[in-house]
Amino acid sequence: MNEGRVTLWVHVSPLPHEGAVDLLRTDGIARTYPRMSLKRNRSRSPSDSSAVAASKIYRSSSIEDRASKFTAFYSPSLPLSALQQHTFFSSADHRIAAWRKPSKQRSILPGAPPIYDTGFEDDGETHAGKKIAKVMEVENVEGSLVVGRWYGGILLGPVRFKHIEDVARESIRKYKEDVTSSYADKKARPTEDPAQHRRLVGELQRRDESITVLRKLLEDKKNEDTATPSQSSPASKPIDYSTMPLSRLKQLDKARDATISWLLKQIDQIEKSQKVPAEDTHHAKTIEHPDDG
Repeated sequence: MNEGRVTLWVHVSPLPHEGAVDLLRTDGIARTYPRMSLKRNRSRSPSDSSAVAASKIYRSSSIEDRASKFTAFYSPSLPLSALQQHTFFSSADHRIAAWRKPSKQRSILPGAPPIYDTGFEDDGETHAGKKIAKVMEVENVEGSLVVGRWYGGILLGPVRFKHIEDVARESIRKYKEDVTSSYADKKARPTEDPAQHRRLVGELQRRDESITVLRKLLEDKKNEDTATPSQSSPASKPIDYSTMPLSRLKQLDKARDATISWLLKQIDQIEKSQKVPAEDTHHAKTIEHPDDG
């Protein structure tokens, strides 16, 4: 190697749209130089290795205008890199992105709003990243947001920013609707107690057996009054209570209580009506054959 001559090795990151090239000189000193590109450098989001890969992604509907298409993805937990590298955006000409997460810094003023760390990437659409970062701020959400644009060959002018903001806002609002719906469902369906569920299932099965016995007894009592021979009723099919929700079991429990009370009342009335004629007959016999004692 000739003295005074410098040899450069160039390492280009395989990630798409990177904004710099690392040059390693023979003296072992690394230098980073801006890449000559029409696309602006990306402001890196903080690494988030703890994010769950299966986190739900909220997708907007697509807006199409003169062969250009815009679609947004929002995730409250996925890191920005994971959202940008989603296969849906693999053919997009621009992947405009923004992220927002709580900062470790805290205000010393009491009652001050929380501080957030934010960032954005234009990816060739100048000023677009800042606009969707503002959407996240206005909607007051955390997470990552990516808007893909597929360029159709016709310049749209300023209206493209409206399309970008509209799809970004829609994806966030779909997330908010999902959260609101989940909260409403959870509030409407309180968590069931498995032990209480099992207890009510057993209780209802015992009450059904009691109701069957009482109905047979009531039928026999009625037949005694009319001197009609009793006929056995066909056995009803047992009800499977185990698949019913707790709220339904509670309703049936009250209904079975009411049925048992009614049957007992009917049996009691018949027994009283049968007892009165028997007492009258005994009194008549006493008058006809007085005790001469």
